[in-house]
Amino acid sequence: MQCYYDGRMRINFAVPINKEAMIIRRLAIALLFSLPDIAISQQAVSAAGSTSAAQNIELSYTLGECFITQQSAGALTNAQGFQQPEIPQLQTKLFLQGFYAGSSSMFAVADPLNMPQYTDTVTLSLIAGTPPYSILWTKSILLKTDGTLAVWLPAQLYRKNTYLKINHRNHLETWSKTPHLLRTFNTIKFSDL
Repeated sequence: MQCYYDGRMRINFAVPINKEAMIIRRLAIALLFSLPDIAISQQAVSAAGSTSAAQNIELSYTLGECFITQQSAGALTNAQGFQQPEIPQLQTKLFLQGFYAGSSSMFAVADPLNMPQYTDTVTLSLIAGTPPYSILWTKSILLKTDGTLAVWLPAQLYRKNTYLKINHRNHLETWSKTPHLLRTFNTIKFSDL
């Protein structure tokens, strides 16, 4: 049985409703309100866990409470609870033909004076790996002159099978040849596809 305080002067029990659970619940509530000088406050309890993978099986485990809620603003994510969601990161390498300078490098055309390490913006889209191939996520991202592009993805894309689609204002739309299963860290090179 787990008993926790949710911050609104209410006690929740994570047990099935049966006769024994109701008796325990009534005793806990009676004890809580019969003690005059009790102060209840929310507190964080440290937990431990990890993710392990072998062959095609991945196990994410946590010692502690379950995941409660997640809040995000832009690229920042705050998860409350102990079973934290996996936040996938995608790294890819690609070169735009019109900006290619040779030696695995591109010209800085977006803003050569203030941002010499960036070539231009590209739009990265993740497309569902099965019909009807809907767009799951899209974002404009700065592409570095060495061809690298790195971005944090929303947690709900973890373990989704997706195609990568790259769009640029002066180039043809490009898709990955096969869908990729998104894990915590993903490195996809368009030169290898």
